[in-house]
Amino acid sequence: MRGPELRGWCQKASLLAAGQDFADKRQRGAQITVSAARTFILNYYRGENAASSDFDKSETSPKICKSGGIDNDWEQLRTDKKIWKDPKLESAGREFASLVEAQRNAFQGKKKGTLDF
Repeated sequence: MRGPELRGWCQKASLLAAGQDFADKRQRGAQITVSAARTFILNYYRGENAASSDFDKSETSPKICKSGGIDNDWEQLRTDKKIWKDPKLESAGREFASLVEAQRNAFQGKKKGTLDF
């Protein structure tokens, strides 16, 4: 709906497999949703912009991006074309994808229903 950049970036950062699309809604063990991908990117930049000298006084609660409608914070960020080529953001995305995979592998084959706990 808003262009292919988010999907392409998620595939490049291994949050989605090549040719894979987003999950329609959040399900345990399913691929990332549009809302979760937006939330990850938006909060990455919020963290990058936080003043490290006053970090203990900074608000660090993540902002959860809205789904199914316009999220003004996301809309403002996504228009900056540099984010889609930011190597530090891509590295963070790959690290996050590795973390998700490691967590899922740790519970693979365990009691049913525990995969995303």
